Amino acid sequence: MTLLVTSILAESVTDLATRAGQAWAGGADAVEVRMDAFDGDPSALGDYLKAHREHRWIITCRNAEEGGGFRGDTMERVSRLLAAARGTDAYVDFELADWRRSDNIRQKVGLAAAASDGDARRLILSAHDFRRFPENLDAVVHEIIDAHDAVAKVAYRGADIVDSFVALDLMHERGSSVIAISMGDEGLWTRLLARKLNAFASFCSLASDETTAPGQITLEEMIALYRWKSIDSSTKVYGVIGDPVAHSMSPLLFNHWFAAAGINAVYLPLRVGAEGDGLARFLNGCVERPWLDIGGFSVTIPHKASAWLKDGADSLSRRIGAVNTIAFHGAKPTGYNTDCYAAVSSLCDALQCERSNLAGLIVDVLGAGGSARAIVEGLNEFGCRVTAYGRSTLKTKKLADECGVAAAAWEDRVNRRGEVLINCTPLGMWPNVNESPMNTDSLRGCRLVFDLIYNPLQTRLLRDAAAAGCATLNGLDMFIRQAAMQFELWTGKVPEVHAARDLLTRETSRAAGFSPRGEKGKTSLSCVALIGLRGSGKTTVGRELAALLGGALVDTDELIAERAGRSIAETFQTEGEAGFRKREAAAISEVVQSSPSVISVGGGAVLDQQNVDALRTVASLIWLTAPPEVLYQRISSDRATPTSRPALTDKSGIEEVRRLLAERTPFYSRAADFQVDTAGREPKEIAEEIVNRLRPPSPQARG
Repeated sequence: MTLLVTSILAESVTDLATRAGQAWAGGADAVEVRMDAFDGDPSALGDYLKAHREHRWIITCRNAEEGGGFRGDTMERVSRLLAAARGTDAYVDFELADWRRSDNIRQKVGLAAAASDGDARRLILSAHDFRRFPENLDAVVHEIIDAHDAVAKVAYRGADIVDSFVALDLMHERGSSVIAISMGDEGLWTRLLARKLNAFASFCSLASDETTAPGQITLEEMIALYRWKSIDSSTKVYGVIGDPVAHSMSPLLFNHWFAAAGINAVYLPLRVGAEGDGLARFLNGCVERPWLDIGGFSVTIPHKASAWLKDGADSLSRRIGAVNTIAFHGAKPTGYNTDCYAAVSSLCDALQCERSNLAGLIVDVLGAGGSARAIVEGLNEFGCRVTAYGRSTLKTKKLADECGVAAAAWEDRVNRRGEVLINCTPLGMWPNVNESPMNTDSLRGCRLVFDLIYNPLQTRLLRDAAAAGCATLNGLDMFIRQAAMQFELWTGKVPEVHAARDLLTRETSRAAGFSPRGEKGKTSLSCVALIGLRGSGKTTVGRELAALLGGALVDTDELIAERAGRSIAETFQTEGEAGFRKREAAAISEVVQSSPSVISVGGGAVLDQQNVDALRTVASLIWLTAPPEVLYQRISSDRATPTSRPALTDKSGIEEVRRLLAERTPFYSRAADFQVDTAGREPKEIAEEIVNRLRPPSPQARG
C-alpha cells in the first residue's frame, strides 16, 4: 500500500503531537517529522515516538543543500537523528550524498533506522535537486535499492511536464521500492498517481502555507478533492491541459461526477506550457505509456487551437480549428469541441429564445483564441452577425477570414454596437479580478454581456455591465454544459448538473476570499441574505439580525427605488417586470461589492440564477417561510404596500399568494442553506435562531 505521508516541521513535541493528531484525523497513513526546525532535546522527541508506535513515522533532518532548514554540520545532524529515531521503529530519511561519505555515517544512520526487533532496517535514502532535472536518476535509484537495500527517494525540478514522465516510469518499474517526485505544478500528477503505480509513498502538507517542497498540496486536497483512498492500479486518468491550470474548477467538478457515478477515475490539473512542441511531446508521452490508463483530457488556454489533432479531430473541431476535449479510445486520441453548442445553449437561455431566433442578432466577440473560434462558429451557424475584436491583429484576421465574420481592431471595441457582447479573453479571471476588457460607458445600450469566465462568478466586466443597465451572464452555465458533454464522451454517462452548480458556486466563493458557507459546507456569519416571498418577514427580521451582528442591513428593493427615483410599484408600471428585474440584478451586483451584514432580497430575485450566484459569493442564503394564509395577512395589513409594492392582481389575493409560493418554492429551496419558519414568532426570536444555526459549534460541542 502506498503511504500518504503528511510532512510536519515540528518545533516541539507539543507542536508535533497537536499537528500529527490533525494528520491522523484527516486520513494520513504516516507523518514525516521534519527535525529541521525542532528546538529541543531530540531524545524527548524519541520518547514521544516510542509511546506512539501504533502510528507510522518518518524522521528527517534535512540539510539546506537539499531543501531543508538545518544549518549544522553532517555529524551533528546524524547525532540528532540517532537520538530521536533509535528504538522508535520509525523510518529514517537520509541524504544519499551524505550516506556515501563514510562508514561511520552509514553505521550511525543504520542504527537510527534499525527496527526494534533487529530483523529489518527502515531506511530511505534520498536525492533532491531543486534547480534542474538530473540525468542519472536511473543509476541513483539502482544504487539505493540494489546496493544499499533502502527505499529510494528522488525528487527533482523538471523543466516542464514532459520531465515528469521519468518519475512516473520509475514508480511503474520499481513500485514500492521507490518514491519519485517531479516537483512544481508540472509534476503534481506524480504525487497523485503514486498510489496507482504502487510507489512506497507520496507526501502532502497539513495546510497550503506549510508545504515543504514545491508542488506539494494539502492532505485535505489529496483525500477530498482527488479521492486518494479510492485510487488503485486500474484507476482511469483524466485531466485538464492548460497554462495556467491552478484556477481551474474542473478537478472539483469531474472528481465529484466520477464519485457520484461510481466510476474508478481521477481527474488532475496538468500544467503544459505553451513553449515549443511541449503539448505534442506530452500527448506522445501519454500514448507511449498505456499503463497510465489515460481516458481523456479537457483542453484550455492556451492550447485549444494548437491541440487541434488534424485527422484525429471530429468534423466540428476541424471546421472550428480548435478542440477543447481529447478522448483516448484505444491508442489514438480523438479531438472534439464541446464549447460551441454549450455557449449557444447558454446564450439562448439567457435571451429566453430558441436557437432559430438568433438569426440576425448582432454580437461582438472579444478574443480570437480557441474559445472565441468555437463561439463564433456556433453563432455563425445560427445566423448571427458577428464582429471579432482580438488583441492580436493577425489572429483576429485569420479567425474572421476562416469563419466569415467581420474583424475589428482591439482599440475599436469601445465603439461596439452589438446587442450582445461576449468576452472570450482571460481578462478579469482569477487572480486578476480587477481587470476588465471594457469600460462602463462602452457597455451602455448592450442587451446582454456574456463573460465566459466563471472564476470569479462576478467579474469586473459583469459588475460594470450591471451598473450600465445590461443583463449579464457569467461562464458557469456554459462551463458546466461543456463539461457534461465531455463527461458523456468519455464515460457514456450523463452527469447530474444541479448539485454541480452549487458545488462550483461554493468553491468560487471560497477562492475569491469569502467563506459564505464556511469550511466543508458549514455556513458562517460573514454575511446573511434573507430570501422568501413578500410578507415572510425579511425586512423586520433583517433589522434584528443586523443588530445582533453589529452591521448594516441593505434592502435591495429600497436600493432599487432609490436608484430609480420612484417606488417599486411605479417602476413596475412604467418599465414592466422585465425592466424591474434588470434593475434588481444591478442592485444585487452593487450590494455584493459593499460590506453589509444582512441583505434583504426581493421575493422574485431567486428566479434569476445569476442573482443567486452573486449573493452566494458573499452570503449564506436563509429562506424565511410561512403558510400562504399568514403571508397574505401580513401583505394585506402592511400600510406601505399600496404605494410601495405592486398590488396583488388576482381577485382573491390568497390564491395569488398560494400560486406564487408554489411556483417559487423550488427556487427558494435550491438557493437556501436552510429555512426558518416565521409564523407566530417575533422577529428577534427568528434572528436569534438564525445566528445560532450559522455560528460554528464550539470545540466542546464538536466532541
